[in-house]
Amino acid sequence: MGIAMSEFKTNLLSGIKWSFINKVLFQALSLMITIILARMLSPDEFGIFAMITVFASFATLFSDFGLGNSLIYYQDADERDYSTVFYANIIIGLLITLLFYFLAPTIAHFYNEPDLTRLIQIFSSVFLIQSVGQVSIALLRKNIKFKKLGIIENIALLLSGIIAVLASYFEMGAMSLVLKSIIYAFVLTISVLLFSRFKPYWYFSLDRLKVLSGYGVQTMSNMFITYWIRNADNLIIGKILGNVQLGFYNMAYKIMLLPINNISRVISQVMFPSFSSINNDLSRLRNSYLKIIQTVALLTFPIFGGLFMLSNEFIRLVLGSHWIEIDAYLPVLALVALPQSIFTLNGSVFQSIGRPDIPLKINLVSFPLYLLAFYFGLEMNGVTGLVYNYAILSAALFIPIYVLLAKHIKLSLLIFFNNLLPAITGTFVMSLFIFFYRKFIYFNEYPFLWMTFCVFGAIIVYGGFTILVWSKKIEVLKLVKNR
Repeated sequence: MGIAMSEFKTNLLSGIKWSFINKVLFQALSLMITIILARMLSPDEFGIFAMITVFASFATLFSDFGLGNSLIYYQDADERDYSTVFYANIIIGLLITLLFYFLAPTIAHFYNEPDLTRLIQIFSSVFLIQSVGQVSIALLRKNIKFKKLGIIENIALLLSGIIAVLASYFEMGAMSLVLKSIIYAFVLTISVLLFSRFKPYWYFSLDRLKVLSGYGVQTMSNMFITYWIRNADNLIIGKILGNVQLGFYNMAYKIMLLPINNISRVISQVMFPSFSSINNDLSRLRNSYLKIIQTVALLTFPIFGGLFMLSNEFIRLVLGSHWIEIDAYLPVLALVALPQSIFTLNGSVFQSIGRPDIPLKINLVSFPLYLLAFYFGLEMNGVTGLVYNYAILSAALFIPIYVLLAKHIKLSLLIFFNNLLPAITGTFVMSLFIFFYRKFIYFNEYPFLWMTFCVFGAIIVYGGFTILVWSKKIEVLKLVKNR
């Protein structure tokens, strides 16, 4: 009747631990590389690359048609399934590469940026490179080998970042960012092939592919809609306002996504294979979900709260004063990210209980609403108007999204919010500390020193308050004490 609870806990905690350690390193490296490149490249050059990634990231969704998730979900998948998906992925990757290459002039014309054509054609090689390693990545995830996968990702990021910085130094502009993507894909693919020890058979079965794609297509369809919800803003800004404003907005959005990508999605990646193994025990799944979202909230809420309070200082000290324009909407994006950091995990719950159709239905309803909100916000007040509409709509969708999740795992709203109280109240108290610190303490000649004291003070206030007031409710503290 499934795996034992102790084994499940061991696998889940081990996966989260190593994912978190590696992703902290990944986040630090990513932030460092972004800061260096932000000081070497202009918003215009970042905007050019953002135009490429709007379409490139979309094409990536089709790179395995959700088949990797199918290999994880089906516990009885064997070598014949792996080999079938391996060859299917290469065929798909080659087709996407060719399609992206020949559509490059059309995309460049859409943005009225002729220089995009060559950059897109060079970038197109990424899809074929990625396709070769996707089964190996799925196997590492399925077997909870997140330590190994994390080390590989960090090495790939470091090497690609070094290449990008060198290319920027030699004034290669947006090409530096294109080379970063290609090198990252290449190093990642070669490494996962070596370390996963997966060797495909000369075997391909359409029947097996049909079975796997039945689950995978639903997952991919949801990813398809989610992608455009998250990237329609980039498309609209790039088309209407051009690459400079897109460069500013994309940088702000990238900062917002750092904690989500490197905390929430780390845990989400572990949740799917782990929860799939207990999908017949709703009580265990619900309790594990509550513990996980509490831990995520304890980590992400203070980050977004701090970013909301200190966005101006962060931009000037970290990115440089030439990025100060994003201070008009970075605090609002930080507020949008608060619920997103938790609800990012919902998809893994629905996937693990075999219901990837539910997030798909949610996104089918919300997608046109986001499109309208983005367009009218941009028309009314530029990028700032778009961001405010984004925040209002995200808040309005909070309850219906929660209700659907609660219905399927039998979770009450009171328990849900009570579980998040340590993170919510701790972030509020920390924000009060930052407010009064900014009001009464001045180090005008030493802004870095001022910021350092503020951040360390905020960490002490947040940590001290949550531990003193909520120690009996914080699951991760109970776990540490029990061990």
